[in-house]
Amino acid sequence: RNYSFNWTTTLISYIMDDFGIDSTMAIWASSVQFIGSLGFVGIAKLLMNKMNKKKALLIGVGGVTFTSFGIMFVDSATIFVILRFITGIAIAFIYVSCTALLTDLSTIENRDFIMSLNSGSSCLGTLLGISSKLFVDLGLDWKVAFIPVAILCVISIVLLYRVEDNFPLSPSNI
Repeated sequence: RNYSFNWTTTLISYIMDDFGIDSTMAIWASSVQFIGSLGFVGIAKLLMNKMNKKKALLIGVGGVTFTSFGIMFVDSATIFVILRFITGIAIAFIYVSCTALLTDLSTIENRDFIMSLNSGSSCLGTLLGISSKLFVDLGLDWKVAFIPVAILCVISIVLLYRVEDNFPLSPSNI
């Protein structure tokens, strides 16, 4: 959920240099993802309850996949900011559906472990963001830092297709 935000924040000096933007635009580039998430979390929840949690999560992960690949080819700050906003909208779907789906798929006995892993995975974003900066410092273009995000999303989509739509427990309605 926070992987691509950590990349943007960690790599903002490279983004500023590449696009020739000032610090005000850089702040927008870093924070517009949260604005998209906050603005659409209620809509994502309503749509999740209408469709189902798996479809809502697929929409979210698909949106992040699309924007991550798009960022690798972007050549203007405006398009970058728009893609980051769309990423935020997609992440709103991930926020509301991920925990609900994991709760439905886990048993009472292993739910605390599953939720701990889910929370702990957020730390991975920070570690990958820092490692991306190291690779960029070695001469790689900052845009390639979004390749791991896209790969994680594609893996998530493949794994989500393997999840049954009929859960062993009755689904919770959050």
